Amino acid sequence: MPSTNGYKTFNFSFIVPENKTDDMEKAIASHGAWMRETHSIYTRADPNYGFLGTLVDYYWSKSPEMNNPLDPEAGATGNILYSLNEVYTRPEGTDAHMEAAPSWESFEEFLALTGEFQSQMIMGGDVIQSMFADEE
Repeated sequence: MPSTNGYKTFNFSFIVPENKTDDMEKAIASHGAWMRETHSIYTRADPNYGFLGTLVDYYWSKSPEMNNPLDPEAGATGNILYSLNEVYTRPEGTDAHMEAAPSWESFEEFLALTGEFQSQMIMGGDVIQSMFADEE
């Protein structure tokens, strides 16, 4: 099921020095394992997952931080950009995710990383444009 207008998002971005990427990627691997244990991708209603089953997309991405994103020849800063993206069909999905988060064994370590690295969060954001905008 693709994302569509009105769905709710949970997004985190991090700027991580290259020499700290091992710490970040360890947290990402742990988060992915926890997500697979506690969430279900929404394809149909599944009472075993409750609102955690309203997840329609989950992924992390990374890329070098460029000095000038419009001019690759300007080189990279030496930092890596990471982005966590989750999309839920209902606001209760993002709420349930945050309620469940402390059950993740690396939750406290992850919180420490958010303080150590430059990070931004969008909690309960709205999908306002998608390829499926007319299919509501």
